[in-house]
Amino acid sequence: SVLRMIREASSDLGSSAARSVQATKAKAARLSEGVKEAVRDTSFHVGAASAAGGAVVVGTGGGVVGLLAGGSVGAAAGVVAAPLTFGLSIPLGAILGGGTGAGLGAAGGS
Repeated sequence: SVLRMIREASSDLGSSAARSVQATKAKAARLSEGVKEAVRDTSFHVGAASAAGGAVVVGTGGGVVGLLAGGSVGAAAGVVAAPLTFGLSIPLGAILGGGTGAGLGAAGGS
């Protein structure tokens, strides 16, 4: 009797999984058709190109601002440890701060 209950449960589970697979395939097919339709539309191409161009322009500006600000803050932070590092902490701080600022500025700008 326990074996029969296990067989029934596994049979129910199998049919439920098959229904889920069929539903997922149907949803994927509908989504695929929607994407294909959007890509065929020329206004989609114009919008995508405009968004990409804007991201490049604004991202570059954000990266430059981040590089300058991060480099300045990094160099200023390096001045604190300069007597202990014979001044090497200043350019190292500027490099680390500039790199971090450039990355964050470019990411934030785009």
